[in-house]
Amino acid sequence: HTYIHTHSHTHTLSPTPLFQALFFFPLLIHGWPVDNFPRLSEEIVLHIFSFLSPEDWGRCAQVCHHWHRVACDPFLWRKIYVVEHTMAAALFLHILSRNPRVLQALGCIVNMTGQADEDSATTSLQHHPIAWPSCNYSQLHTLDLSSSVFSEDFFCRLMQHVPNLRNIDLSSCSVGDAGLRALATTHPKLKQLGLRMNEHVTDEGLCFVLAQCRQLVLANFAWLSLGKKALRALAEFCPDLELLDVSGSRDSLDDDGVQRICANCRKIKVLDVR
Repeated sequence: HTYIHTHSHTHTLSPTPLFQALFFFPLLIHGWPVDNFPRLSEEIVLHIFSFLSPEDWGRCAQVCHHWHRVACDPFLWRKIYVVEHTMAAALFLHILSRNPRVLQALGCIVNMTGQADEDSATTSLQHHPIAWPSCNYSQLHTLDLSSSVFSEDFFCRLMQHVPNLRNIDLSSCSVGDAGLRALATTHPKLKQLGLRMNEHVTDEGLCFVLAQCRQLVLANFAWLSLGKKALRALAEFCPDLELLDVSGSRDSLDDDGVQRICANCRKIKVLDVR
């Protein structure tokens, strides 16, 4: 048995409860706090860190060498979720340098001036050189840029550095036909494409994508007001489609168009034509 002295009492503990007490609770021994965090295995620390945000990981990485190693572990950076954040382009590329498999940047502003000021971000998105890495972000397979703002030149260049991209959502964002051409040229094996309510996309740009990316399984083109040319391209070039959303295209989508899509896209399971 072991005797533990506190300020007012003496407690007797058997060896097993003593070990549990020291391991799980920061007891005060002679007035000094016990730091039990180093006793935890790295797997447990990783699990604890997984509940934190990327900003928290950055702060934790500055505590000590041990926390820095844990905070930079690829396990934590497999999926990164950033919402309504104004950031410099260099920071966006730094996030990608962590080699995430999934990156969701929703409602973000990527500022090409290198500053993080929200007012300057919306007015200085064009023609500012940034340092692109010599290597690619080969782990990234899913990218969600819904409602985000960035220059189209930046997006076109980014597409050259994500060779294994398979799923992308550009709903309500600043990408137009030029960005779609860059996407289709570099990623013909694209599986999922979201363009919901993207007012910068035209039928011409969409037809180019559909002609190049013939392995699409999911396409969300809701409220794009697709023309008949784009609808014909859907039926002609996308035989593997399983889910298609063309809501808001009632003016150009008639019964013949629906029958054409169903006849050529034999694998389709969900077709939304509201």
